[in-house]
Amino acid sequence: MKILKKYLRKTQFLALCLTSILIFTSLTIGHVEKIYQMMLEVNNFKTINSVAFYFDEKNLTLNNIVKSLKEIELQKDIIIIHEAGRAFIPGASQFGIYFNGIYKSGYNLLEGRFFNVEDFKENRKVVVIGKKLINNVQTEDGKRYIYRGNDKFLVIGIIGKENSDTQYDSRILYNLNVDLGEEDMPYLAQGFNLDSVVKSKNNLKNIINVINRKNNSAPIRTVYEDENVSPLISAVQNSRTLLLNFSLIILCIIISLTRAAAHWIDKIALELGVRRMYGASNKNIILHIVKGYLSVSGISLVIALTFEKLLVLGNALQIQNSSLSKFNMLASAVFILIIGIIVTGISTFSINKTQISYLIKGKV
Repeated sequence: MKILKKYLRKTQFLALCLTSILIFTSLTIGHVEKIYQMMLEVNNFKTINSVAFYFDEKNLTLNNIVKSLKEIELQKDIIIIHEAGRAFIPGASQFGIYFNGIYKSGYNLLEGRFFNVEDFKENRKVVVIGKKLINNVQTEDGKRYIYRGNDKFLVIGIIGKENSDTQYDSRILYNLNVDLGEEDMPYLAQGFNLDSVVKSKNNLKNIINVINRKNNSAPIRTVYEDENVSPLISAVQNSRTLLLNFSLIILCIIISLTRAAAHWIDKIALELGVRRMYGASNKNIILHIVKGYLSVSGISLVIALTFEKLLVLGNALQIQNSSLSKFNMLASAVFILIIGIIVTGISTFSINKTQISYLIKGKV
């Protein structure tokens, strides 16, 4: 403890600046990440390639709908979402889902598993439900089921987050192919999205156009939408006031940090002089400074994360995520390295301008 106090006596201002920067940087990243996740949830985790479509009700039959959907399903790496499915439970939102290739699920699984390609190939009556719908589940022979009229669906997964609410807590995701075998589906004409992780929006629109030409009609109509904006860009735009305020605070702290670094070098000037007198090169001295900086930054990171965790647990800041993500911690570590480059640069400049005789005397 005495060694730590002695060490921090020379670096306390530097540690304070680093800790402050890390706290504000982490809070900023946490807020943007929270808004980003909300944007993804609101948009049902659609990609920027998503194309909304519906079936023209003029001269439309159930056979035409089913035929067109099955033709779409023959394409590779396709995702179909039906947002206007038949109700399972009053008040719940239900989404038919189908994919036959790459699907990057944004839903957080609490229990069980998500859909796989085999579920759709075999037309299994399976569902994934939000955590708030668990009370509507019936257990039979050790398995959980949920009913839609007389149809019984096996619950294969529960989605949601342990300590926070999500947009999908009252959502039911079911195998869309089950609907294609029904005899009367008046609600099957509206509310579709065609998506893909690997195919562009133009490619998806072209798939619809080819099917329309093939059937000598235009039963599938695409919905005009404004140009899709990346959820990350939307999150940044929605956070610009906080980002501006925190950026100004961080800028002020960085200015203070440069002064703190210069003050720190001044404090260890005599030590650097002795090292030079005994033959240490600039490279050796810079490595010594970097080692000292990493020690201080490590202590600062621990203090910052501990302080932020206390804020989260105490619910003192509504702008922060409910947990410290790996991305948040990685971003903090990267920020430390960036600041370290600045500190090392200042140190190198100070060393090169300093005469050995003055360093030995402890004067700069």
